[in-house]
Amino acid sequence: MSNNDQKETDTLPLTNKQVHYASTKTFVGSKSSDFYGEGYFLNGQGSNYGRRDKNGIQLFLNYEEHNILPGNRRIAAYLTHIYRPKTAIVLGCARAYLVKAFRELGVECKGIDISEWAINHAPTEIKEHLYVGDICDLSLFEKNCFDVTVAMDVFEHIAVPDLYTALDEAERTTRDVLIVKFPVNNDYLNPDQTSGGDKSHISVYSVSWWRRQFEERGFILEGQAIEPQPEDETSATLVFRKKSSLRASQSIPSAPAKFSEKQLVNIIMLNCNGIKFTHRCIETLYKNTDYPFNLIVVDNQSTDGIEEYLNVAQKSKPNMHVVLSKQPNTDFGNGVNIGLQYCRNLLDKEPSPYILLLNNDMLFLQKNWLSIMVQTLENNPDVGIVSPQLLYPNGQLQYAGATFNAQLQPYHIGRFKKPTTEYCKVRTIPWATFACALIRKELLEQGLDERYLLGTYEDVDFCTKVRVDGFEVLYCPQASVYHYESDTVSDVTTEQFGKQQLANATLFTKRWADWLRFNRGAYPDLYSETS
Repeated sequence: MSNNDQKETDTLPLTNKQVHYASTKTFVGSKSSDFYGEGYFLNGQGSNYGRRDKNGIQLFLNYEEHNILPGNRRIAAYLTHIYRPKTAIVLGCARAYLVKAFRELGVECKGIDISEWAINHAPTEIKEHLYVGDICDLSLFEKNCFDVTVAMDVFEHIAVPDLYTALDEAERTTRDVLIVKFPVNNDYLNPDQTSGGDKSHISVYSVSWWRRQFEERGFILEGQAIEPQPEDETSATLVFRKKSSLRASQSIPSAPAKFSEKQLVNIIMLNCNGIKFTHRCIETLYKNTDYPFNLIVVDNQSTDGIEEYLNVAQKSKPNMHVVLSKQPNTDFGNGVNIGLQYCRNLLDKEPSPYILLLNNDMLFLQKNWLSIMVQTLENNPDVGIVSPQLLYPNGQLQYAGATFNAQLQPYHIGRFKKPTTEYCKVRTIPWATFACALIRKELLEQGLDERYLLGTYEDVDFCTKVRVDGFEVLYCPQASVYHYESDTVSDVTTEQFGKQQLANATLFTKRWADWLRFNRGAYPDLYSETS
């Protein structure tokens, strides 16, 4: 079939729906397209689908909608929730139930399969979006035209060297996310010719072999399982992100920039009746910070006399700005967003590539704390957030990064410990407390999620989003700051705070729990088993 013929549309007797044909050659060493017919999908002929034992008892479900669609809907819902694709393609879509699930969620999804029988017996309402053809030739589609590509139990059916062509085509048409599932054989030099009950499995390699193929094609591994439960040892599901799609690889200079007045850090500090701490925080900030900054204090209608100090300080201290919140009971997320808006409106003449979020109960004794954090970001373009070591005033460790326990409850690493060598190593962390965190400005364009109230989980939520977008969160203990921690909490009762924290945890878990479990394989330190 010529390239021109591949782009033509043929009509099959499919209730007046058109099915497009791509190339349908037989792969070298692979089964022909006729192999994948009714017997394959329904009766266990060369496959597990519908396979029965010698007594006629069915061992595996056949490939019918009521068996397959519910699971495909869960997969589509998860991928749509996390990656927000507008377009997708399912390679080796079979009867296209995953295509249907994506399209039910508003994703413009296509499907392609070598089996004419499978496409003929796909749901009628989506047949116009399906193609009969092999995945070694996706010339019907432009480069980077699919936000998400799904190839589950597909590539193992294709023999080398055609397999390499199929992988190249998947890379060419994928813009962002590639999900692959395959049977595993750790003897990568000898691919299993009959993996499981499927006689068409001819390229069955180790996880490391498959991973290397995709990494050589410009992908990076993000996770190792879509479903929360672990997969059996005979198969694996991997999700890759295309390096060129990650924001960490775009528009961020790789060479360190020189310090200058034009690159002031914008520090946003929230205050509410903080007379006990805010004065000391600001005074030590100006005394013991060797990197230039703007300070934006967002005051939440204080009534304790701190406003007099803020007015005097604003006039006497360089680059200090006081913003009065007009909203009663301003929460952390809302207060930060007010500060960000002030930066956009009034400080554009002094562009800053970084924002520092800061609690008002901090104490600064190390002069180069901020310059260390700035230099860390400038030297590491794949890092989006830098977090310092936090100490209690008595010298005990308050924070050496943050992670989750197995129940997805966030907590601080090293709390109440001595700041020993173990806690003085630079490392990536799942999330950082926003009591003190330096963040790339472009990551904060949308601000913090204001649904999280009373100052919990908005930092956890934001850090998770940053990691999804391709950046790392880094703990940098060379920068050290003292933190009184929560001594400035308002008159909210313990009961009220506990209820709100539970509500915040519920919101966060609903949004991100699948991503966190899913990425456990890619980020070994995502969970700590002890709290």
